[in-house]
Amino acid sequence: MIAGHDVIADVDLPAVVKISNRNYSLLLEKTGEREKVWALFGSLDKEAVISKIVELNEVVSRPGYFVLNPAEWMWVIIREVEKGTEYVGLAHQHFHGMDKPSPIDLKYMMECPGEIWLISSISYRRVSAWGWGRRGLERIELEVT
Repeated sequence: MIAGHDVIADVDLPAVVKISNRNYSLLLEKTGEREKVWALFGSLDKEAVISKIVELNEVVSRPGYFVLNPAEWMWVIIREVEKGTEYVGLAHQHFHGMDKPSPIDLKYMMECPGEIWLISSISYRRVSAWGWGRRGLERIELEVT
């Protein structure tokens, strides 16, 4: 039991997440006052390759947390999967925090084991990859190509 949740995550995470320099740079752009959230697509196996990121627009964002519209999130996933890409996970920004999961991030990561989460720190100008898998929270190597 972790944070009040029974967690069963019998899933292995990839050893590395690969992302293009262009997409990496997009995750570090600060435009406006709202921290952005993206759905990640590509391939997910022994390594994850992020080939496309899609910004989610129906997001309520406050310092320290965000809430996305599940209908928009699912619609984006369905649309992109129908085009032949695989859903890999989510990315979001922390304007003033580190590039590691907040307690709220952890709660949602535990609910979606195997998903890749890219967390972008605007103030520190870096992005890191995380996931919840067989060994709990894991930081995953991020390779910018």
